[in-house]
Amino acid sequence: MNSINMLIAFLIISFASAFDTHRISFFLALFSSVLLGVSSALGESTTLGFCKGFSSDVVGFFSSGTGFAGVFGSGVILLLKAAGLSDSTIFFIMTPTVIPYFFSFLWLHRIKQKF
Repeated sequence: MNSINMLIAFLIISFASAFDTHRISFFLALFSSVLLGVSSALGESTTLGFCKGFSSDVVGFFSSGTGFAGVFGSGVILLLKAAGLSDSTIFFIMTPTVIPYFFSFLWLHRIKQKF
């Protein structure tokens, strides 16, 4: 459900930025930002819950990856903007990232069931 929520939020924000001349676009972007925030928070807390089944080193790796993701994501957006892509195109390009996100949760769930 969290992956579907994230997918819908990415699609809404990409369409809202494509049609940014309409007044409703601001509210759609705001709504999708809230959906993305909820998805991120729920996903991170769920992943941390899965980490208790692994060794303590995993939590350190997870926090390092989470910290680097912010720097990497900002850098990718800056590079795509420098390449001349519009905001709606960038958000639409990010939509397929939901697929590995979903399969990562499935993998963690299978690992957790073994313990």
